[in-house]
Amino acid sequence: MSNQITEMLAALSALHGDIAGKIPQIDARLQAILSSLSGAMGRKVFVDAATGDDVDGLGTEESPVPSLDGAAKFMIPGGYYYVSLMTDLVVDSYVAIPAASLTLASSEIGVKRRLSWAPEIDAIDTRAPTITSTGRNCTILCRDLRLATTQVSAHVTPRGMFYGRTNMFVDLFDCEMEVPAGANHAFLSGNALYAFWLNAVTVPAEMAGLWVDGYAAGTDPATVGRLLAANTTL
Repeated sequence: MSNQITEMLAALSALHGDIAGKIPQIDARLQAILSSLSGAMGRKVFVDAATGDDVDGLGTEESPVPSLDGAAKFMIPGGYYYVSLMTDLVVDSYVAIPAASLTLASSEIGVKRRLSWAPEIDAIDTRAPTITSTGRNCTILCRDLRLATTQVSAHVTPRGMFYGRTNMFVDLFDCEMEVPAGANHAFLSGNALYAFWLNAVTVPAEMAGLWVDGYAAGTDPATVGRLLAANTTL
């Protein structure tokens, strides 16, 4: 019996030594995992419509992606992301952003990138190209951009340049609005509470009535100075 106890104690001692020897390795691995999660929760993603690679692009300045869809692949729900536009960009899809906070900005200070919306996704899809969120409580800041609305194709139902889900807030800072002739794609629409804020934004008169889908020129929030709009009828 004493021999068995001695062997058990020796085995326990050896096991303790093995575990103690691996603690630094375990700590290092855990720290690497935590660091990767921290990076995934918040980072800058570079988008270049001309040279970006949707397959192998890493979202870095040296290896950008070509679209907002490509940028969204680097995001996880609840994260905070900064998308740097290195070129003008056309939104031609239903872009679903999982982030809790998203900044869309020009990669060069003082150079306004043009962010425009295509008149359709394709000849079959009846959704208009839009930027929306996959969850609740999403904030989108557009900074130093020129945003151009569009006239959607005949088979498409206008849904807004930004489509607000529950509690979406869109902030425009130092931006310009561009309204081509015949434009009918509103700035914002949605099926729940949403809001927008304008700060140092250049707005042509033609934008009246195009701020929130379903509001006439004389009653839309920007025209009458209200900064919060709710539309639950869409």
